Amino acid sequence: MRQYRIAVMAIVLAGALVSFAGAGDGRSESITPEVVARRIKEMKAQAPKDWTKVPWAGSLVEARRIAREEHCPVFLFTFEGNLATGRC
Repeated sequence: MRQYRIAVMAIVLAGALVSFAGAGDGRSESITPEVVARRIKEMKAQAPKDWTKVPWAGSLVEARRIAREEHCPVFLFTFEGNLATGRC
């Protein structure tokens, strides 16, 4: 779970850095801590994506307990590879 969060954050940060290069009126914006903080604030202000609303559980035991209480199925996501490269 921790590796997944790190991979997602790395992808978001990489996307933010790439978008800096194309921002503005043709000139690239210099990347400073203030610029990064501003961009992160802008991204957080956007409406959450549907996949971020999924209630993740830290273990299969916990997921089964929640599913039993809420009368809903469990979706088990497993991977072998690296989420950052899309190989899962």
